[in-house]
Amino acid sequence: MVTIGDLFKMSTFWLKILELTVTAVCIGLVADNWNVAMTPSKVAVVNGTLVGYIMLSIVIILGIALDIPLDRTLVLVITLPGAVMFITSGALMIESWDRNPNTTGEVLGSGVMALLNGFIYLVDFGLTYFKYR
Repeated sequence: MVTIGDLFKMSTFWLKILELTVTAVCIGLVADNWNVAMTPSKVAVVNGTLVGYIMLSIVIILGIALDIPLDRTLVLVITLPGAVMFITSGALMIESWDRNPNTTGEVLGSGVMALLNGFIYLVDFGLTYFKYR
């Protein structure tokens, strides 16, 4: 089993915690707001990304903490689409804030946080790809 000290020395573990935290903040900002995107299909993309990657992040973190991490290829297959999905979701939320007068600043904040999370996923992808070759 991995010790707490070993976990805190792993950069990928910290990135997973950061990804989970930023995603939780995104959800918290728009939890009661249905104007996160302009059309129902875009709302589905945003909500699916946020909820889906909360679950995936928890599974990966538990795997690392219990010393049964997911295969490197599977983590890569999760993180690169995660980057694309979060950047897309952030852009959709910012578009909704810009074009819809009924949206609040929380949508803009969540959109910016989602864009940030997309770049965090890109960094995580790069570290996982090059560190564990």
